[in-house]
Amino acid sequence: MLTFVDAVDSFDDSKINEIIKPAQSKECCYYNSLFHKELIGNSTLKNSEKEILQLLSTICSFCFSKESGIYDSMLYMYGKRSLNAKDLTELDLSFLQSVVSNVSDDELRSRIADILWTRKPHRKYADIAVESFLKIGRHFLEITSDKVPEVNQFFTRFERSIQIAISIKDKI
Repeated sequence: MLTFVDAVDSFDDSKINEIIKPAQSKECCYYNSLFHKELIGNSTLKNSEKEILQLLSTICSFCFSKESGIYDSMLYMYGKRSLNAKDLTELDLSFLQSVVSNVSDDELRSRIADILWTRKPHRKYADIAVESFLKIGRHFLEITSDKVPEVNQFFTRFERSIQIAISIKDKI
């Protein structure tokens, strides 16, 4: 059984960056499949690494709901649903709390920090999420000013950073 210490010790940001490097776009929806592909395609992974990849794949599959302000399930079918942020265990959340500051990819760091902000409101997670969302938004704006679909990503990131900034006073 994986222990918290094993998971934190097994987290390697450089390996995570190698896995997500081929992503079509620096977005969690693409990271989800890359983490899953690594999980099923790499037979040399230790159990702790498998559990980390499973958790990262899962959180990258969540869809943010503007209406409810939570990370919701990606799929609903036949009365069932995929996992959402409410399904994360205390161990999952503790692991994410321990690694969020060590994640160098802004998209993944913003997702982790925002999930932590929605589940365990703390100013630290709000600050990390807002800063990361703003970096991503600026990045999308710089590379896609002439491409309408990608500009939407810019607005989505800025909008979420504003929502978090406004909600700080209500949650702390």
